[in-house]
Amino acid sequence: MRDNQPQQLSQSDILTGIDKQIQDRVDRIEYLKKYGETYWLPVSLGIASGPPAAGTINQVISNNQDFDLLIYAAFCTLRLSTIEIIDSARSRALTNGTCPIPAIAQFVTTAGVISYPFEWEVPYLLPAKAQFKITVTADGTETGGTLVFKCKQPPVYQG
Repeated sequence: MRDNQPQQLSQSDILTGIDKQIQDRVDRIEYLKKYGETYWLPVSLGIASGPPAAGTINQVISNNQDFDLLIYAAFCTLRLSTIEIIDSARSRALTNGTCPIPAIAQFVTTAGVISYPFEWEVPYLLPAKAQFKITVTADGTETGGTLVFKCKQPPVYQG
C-alpha cells in the first residue's frame, strides 16, 4: 500500500466516532442545563401592518451567536398565525411543518402572559453560528409579531 493512499476506516471506527459525537452533544446539553446562564433570543416576525391577507407567508432568519444555545421555552405576541422553524445548521425542522404558534410558544400581550406557562419537554441545542429559519403564515388579523426564545448560554466569567 502506498503512503499517499487514504486510510480506510473500519465500520467499528466509524461507529465509535459517531458514538463520541453523540456523547459530546449529550454532555454539552447537560453542562448548559447545569451551568448555563439565561439568554433571550428575540426574532421579529415582521407581519406587515394592514393586516396582510390570510395565508400571506413571511420568512425571517434569527441572529446567529458565537456560542451554543440550549433553547427550552418560547414566547410570542402572535397566536392565530402558524409557524415553521428550521435549524440552519442541520436543516432540522423543529415543528415538522407549520403548526399553531401556541403549540410551541406562550402567548404574550402588553398585559403579560395569557397562556399556560410551559417549558419544552426536551430542550433544543442550537449550535454556535447556527440560525433559525422561521416561516410565518398570517391568519389575516394579526400584525407585527415577536418571537422570543428563552435559552441557556455558556457561563460568562468576569475576571
